[in-house]
Amino acid sequence: MSVELPGRWLDPAGVERDCTVVGDTLDALQVRTAAAPLEGARVVCRVPDLGTLRGLASGPSADGFRLELQAGEEALRRLSARLRWHAAGPGPGAERRDAIRIVPHRPEVRVAWDGGGGLGRLRDVSTHGAAVELDPLPPVGAAVTVGCRRAHVVRRMDAAVGLRFILPLRPADVTEDVVL
Repeated sequence: MSVELPGRWLDPAGVERDCTVVGDTLDALQVRTAAAPLEGARVVCRVPDLGTLRGLASGPSADGFRLELQAGEEALRRLSARLRWHAAGPGPGAERRDAIRIVPHRPEVRVAWDGGGGLGRLRDVSTHGAAVELDPLPPVGAAVTVGCRRAHVVRRMDAAVGLRFILPLRPADVTEDVVL
């Protein structure tokens, strides 16, 4: 099963461009993008769900180019394992988290971090984390306090962040009446 993972690649002029990496093995990776580089050009492609891919552009096509990876044996082994994991997974947009999530009755919550903070809105809460709509958004990796609970930002979404609690909630506390 082939995977399709969104990312960005750096063109030879230093401009980041959107792309989608498609393939089922490392030697068959295609990069779909609006403007392909010349054949043989060095390419750096960042794919959040896969990692940083470095290589040469080859086989340009109407919708992108083929990527010939250049990496050490260990790096290629790790990339291959990630690619297999994505290929075996439930697919794009499918739920991969094990914990049950709820939407609280009172979604307003105060969020603070070093250099910022504000009033946010909980999209959902689970034993291990929460998704919070917020403006401005803290950076990935930032330590935050959401309500009275400490957490780290693990991902950014459109107008929201995904948080992972330092200490998980008890499953019995994850109800619509939860207050963080």
